Parts: sequence; C-alpha cells; structure tokens
Amino acid sequence: MKQKILLKRMLGIVVFFMLALPLYALHESSMLLGASNPSGIGTATISFDIEAGMSWNATGTMEIDFPTANPPGAFDLTGVGVADAFSPDGSVTGNFAVSVTGSKVTITRSGGGVSVPNTYKLALRNVKNPALVGTTGTYTYTLKNGVTTIDTGTAAASVISEPITLTPSSSSGGGSGLCLLQSPKNGACNYLFFFFLLTILLIGNVKAKRIYEF
Repeated sequence: MKQKILLKRMLGIVVFFMLALPLYALHESSMLLGASNPSGIGTATISFDIEAGMSWNATGTMEIDFPTANPPGAFDLTGVGVADAFSPDGSVTGNFAVSVTGSKVTITRSGGGVSVPNTYKLALRNVKNPALVGTTGTYTYTLKNGVTTIDTGTAAASVISEPITLTPSSSSGGGSGLCLLQSPKNGACNYLFFFFLLTILLIGNVKAKRIYEF
C-alpha cells in the first residue's frame, strides 16, 4: 500500500515538472552556418532569447565572438561588410551596421523598436569557414544597451567537414548508376553491401516476430 502511495506521489511530481518546465524554459541559442565545408562562404544565423525582465533598445548592439579553436582554426570575417547583417525572419526590426575586429563582430541597431522577451534571429553574410576540418569552439554573444550589458549567452560548436559525394560509375554490362561499393579488380558494382543490409533486416524481423508471439 505504501509503495503505491509513493509511486503516485513520484508520478505526480514528474507530471508537474513536465507541465511547468515549458513555462519557464527558454530556447537555447544556436548558430547555423550557411556552409559546412572548409573555407566555405555562407550566411551565419544566430538564434537567441531575451530573458524575462529584459529589453533590448532600438539603438542597442550585439557582439558575437567567433571561436578560434585549432583545428579547425579561425573564421575569416574580412569579407563581412558594414551592411551584411539582417534579421532573416524580421524578428529584430530596424537597420543594422556591422563592424569587425579580429574574431569579433559588432552589430549596431538603428531605426527599429525595442525588443522585448522573446526568441530572435540575426544573420551575417559572407562568413568564411576555417580552412581545416574539425569542431569549432562555442560561439558567445553579448547584448548591450549602450555600455550596459543586458544579456550574454553561448551557442554550440559547429562541425566543419568535407562534403560527401556519390560518383557515377559504369557496370561491366554498360549500364550506369550510383555505386556505394566497387570491386577492386574491375570497378564493377559490388552489391554485397545491399545483401548484408537485407540480411540484417530479415533477422531483426524474425526476432521481433518471436518476441511478439512469446
């Protein structure tokens, strides 16, 4: 009897936190790169929250520190121009002016409205990735009203990797298609991989059927 009462109490606590947590949890900040390959150039988009009780003035600034971990190395921000910042979803209003110092980008707002607690997005064009493959360090950002810091945050690291490509190949019979594995002797398609995958699926299906019948 006591065990049942204890179980009900524990279940009630779990349900309470599942219902209450979304009311207080903020979205995690994140950085999405427009290109993922080494030295790739694209638009970097940062998503961030303004916490409850805070507001970001229409003339406020955002400072973004890009990671410099080696490998893969530092981002090349020399191609980011003064007019290369924008809000892709229109969540941050007004105009934006960009300045770059080393690995730090400062975005200054003007002509918009005050940003109240919510989730926002800002983006930078012409961000060039590090030259090597690897995992970057974390990104950090600071929101300011004048010289007053109202919020700071971090965004998870990005992975810089070489793109995976599938190359067309011709079989010995003259047909063409995409080959995942090739024979080292004659370059013909090797379908052993597909046979192996089919075998695994069949074994899994038999085991699942036996468990269900049991």
